[in-house]
Amino acid sequence: MKVAYRYIACILLGGYLLGCDTESNIEPRDDDFFVKYYGSSGNQFGEEVKVLADGYVIIGSSDSSGVNSDIYIVRTDLLGNELWSNTFGREANDFGKAIAEISTGFVMVGNSENEFGNMDILVITVNGEGQETNRTVLGDPDFNDEAEDIIITQAGNILMAGSSSNVSETVVAGGGTFDFYCPQLLPDLSPVPNWIGRHGFEGEDKAIGVQQKEDDGNFIFLGTTDKNEPEGSDKAQTNMMMIEVSGNDIGLQDITFGTADQEVASEISTTSDGGFLFIGSTTSSENTSQVFISRVRQDISVLGGFIKINRDNVKGKSIYESQGGGSIVVGDIDTPTGTDIYMTRISNNGEIIWERTFGNSGDNTAGDIIQLEDGSFIFTGTVTLDNQSKICLIKTNSNGDLSPI
Repeated sequence: MKVAYRYIACILLGGYLLGCDTESNIEPRDDDFFVKYYGSSGNQFGEEVKVLADGYVIIGSSDSSGVNSDIYIVRTDLLGNELWSNTFGREANDFGKAIAEISTGFVMVGNSENEFGNMDILVITVNGEGQETNRTVLGDPDFNDEAEDIIITQAGNILMAGSSSNVSETVVAGGGTFDFYCPQLLPDLSPVPNWIGRHGFEGEDKAIGVQQKEDDGNFIFLGTTDKNEPEGSDKAQTNMMMIEVSGNDIGLQDITFGTADQEVASEISTTSDGGFLFIGSTTSSENTSQVFISRVRQDISVLGGFIKINRDNVKGKSIYESQGGGSIVVGDIDTPTGTDIYMTRISNNGEIIWERTFGNSGDNTAGDIIQLEDGSFIFTGTVTLDNQSKICLIKTNSNGDLSPI
């Protein structure tokens, strides 16, 4: 589907949200800018975008069948024009979460509802034209097993980050309600021998992202935990948590990031010096949310504690190290009619350099963001159009302003 819609782009200045243009007076139209929408009937939801040599690939979900949700992927050219799209799944609900490029096309991971009403992890490979070539289902049907992220390792294997309620399978520590579940597969989707991929503590531990260290090949998993902190700690019971795991699936160390409020993790990304950025949200007892960021060096020493962006009612979704210093962040900001996509560039100490919002009336939510080599930004998400949800792909210049086509 390619339909021209008008956009709303508001600029936050001096801590005040200026009045936004409405659909009745905004000019020019969306098709003058790199603002693209994808989907057919029903609702489509965007999760992740990957930059390719000749375009982009987006993964999300679609309920266009009118019965259940399916995993949905869209392949575009460099201008965001759709080249092909396809849906995948099983008989019940399936939700696309993450995608990676491989030599034969793409591998994607999603969460798939089984006949018992629990979730399994569904991994599917497709060729360059979007046709399925292989699939496998991971998890025990009697438990909830979910995935949120996927990477291709230095060895060429497929590694995921997620969670499982089958906590009895966790060899070291574990217990409670959920543990990190991070399966690793060979390119043919068979399990990597001797890799269990389960780490956790008593309580609820859920992984949402994974990256691999350049120096020693160890893996860094990011998630959310409510594990007990040492007596006297100023952290509450829900925090962001990083676990470093060796290539032999041995948990080496864990670090929690948090405050007396409640922190929830959203994404992990790499930095140019080999370190990692962690983003999520912190919610106070007054139910006010702010973007929460932590950073570690390549040796996993914590760099400068944590950052809370000074903007209320915002939940952080994705972060990317910005050219020239600082970081670019996207998330969701509350509005009187729902949420808008929030975008900001911050300095290394968390000061706001500029802010933008994108959306129409209703709920508009961010996916992830990437900075391109020319300094521009590309991000995906979900916007409300004519009372339906559609996947969006938006490109801005280095200042966050919409890029002309």
